[in-house]
Amino acid sequence: MIDYNGKERIEKKHTGTWVCYDTIMYQFYGPDTLEYKVSKIMNRYVYYVNDFDETVKVLFMQNGSVMRKNMTRPNQYLIYRKD
Repeated sequence: MIDYNGKERIEKKHTGTWVCYDTIMYQFYGPDTLEYKVSKIMNRYVYYVNDFDETVKVLFMQNGSVMRKNMTRPNQYLIYRKD
């Protein structure tokens, strides 16, 4: 996983899977599962609103990686790379 906070790029070990169904998106990692209620889907982009009422854009890339970007802080992002 790549974590970029707008200034520093940090690579972290993280394994898991992202799955999106019509109105729910799941992030599976280890024994934990996070569930997000989808607000909009546009092609490979999936949008949801987090607990802080911020819109988050998730891009499912053609290479199998997933990028998550908070629209309130667009210069910060997380990329979950496919091995």
